[in-house]
Amino acid sequence: MDFRSEIRKIANGQSPILEIGPSYNPILPKKAGFAVKSVDHANQQDLIEKYSSYGIDVSKIEPVDYITTDIGSLAAYGIKYKLILASHVIEHTTDIIRFINDCSELLDDDGKLLLLVPDKRYCFDLYRPLTTAGAAIDAHLSGRSAHRGAVFDHYTYFTLRSGAMAWGANDKGDIEHIHSPEQCLNALNDSIKSVEYVDAHEWVFTPKNFEMVIQDLNTSGMIKLNVEKQYDSLGYEFFSILSKNVITKITSRSDYLRDIRREELTVSLQGTSTLDVLGMLAETHPELKLISLVDEVTIGATENQSLTSDNNNRHYHINNVHKRSLWQMIAPIRKTKTFLTKILGKST
Repeated sequence: MDFRSEIRKIANGQSPILEIGPSYNPILPKKAGFAVKSVDHANQQDLIEKYSSYGIDVSKIEPVDYITTDIGSLAAYGIKYKLILASHVIEHTTDIIRFINDCSELLDDDGKLLLLVPDKRYCFDLYRPLTTAGAAIDAHLSGRSAHRGAVFDHYTYFTLRSGAMAWGANDKGDIEHIHSPEQCLNALNDSIKSVEYVDAHEWVFTPKNFEMVIQDLNTSGMIKLNVEKQYDSLGYEFFSILSKNVITKITSRSDYLRDIRREELTVSLQGTSTLDVLGMLAETHPELKLISLVDEVTIGATENQSLTSDNNNRHYHINNVHKRSLWQMIAPIRKTKTFLTKILGKST
């Protein structure tokens, strides 16, 4: 599946649609016939000038309908949307609860919020701690409107894999942390002094972690939307659909936490043998009593190697027998025996 193609299928024939922050590459462009309005932080010409300076292709940038970073302000236009699309936006919001609630107010009763979200396992957020509902509640109740600690975390945890800021599940390569302590401190101080918006990922997710946070915020009454459907990660992102009228079974905390731990282990233990994994767990979690299991795996591997060696020797001797002249001489007798056995139904 290609997430962007799937989004276009969902959007086909829907009206009206709002795309938040299409930037230089809208997923639902007006020129493709979508009944879409766009909201961004700058107008078309300013976006062209901004991204041209980075050497980015700006040919897809379209006129912007609403120039604002306050999504809630769009309620004044009185439009209720069938779909709202935000690709790689939600992680940048300073107040994720306010963002989701603002989108909820703009949706009609059956509307859907479509989100493409980076999976922290496959981008520069690799080692950052996962977001919790409590952190989102703190940001909301304190009225957070700027990134401060997130800027510091962005620099201190910033990770490259083989020089890339994003990668896929099967990509391998060396991990590199590129910012010095001095650079991290300078970035924090600059963000504190700046009167302009300083961008950063405020929120960090894996797919199951995102589901759990949304469920927690919904069941606590902080938001009205909940996850209707979610697609696991492709490349460095996952696709989540939120709506108001979700009838879903509440997933238990233990199930979510187990799934989240599994998500992180699939990356942190990638390329590590089973025996090494057991050895590490035996050292760090002696209460699991895995030493005997490690020994069993070691003995099993040794026995398997021995059996493989014996089997190879057996095949070697059989091949030598087959090559001997006597074996070849009695071939007609053996064929006759096989023929008679089939005819008589018994050994000859």
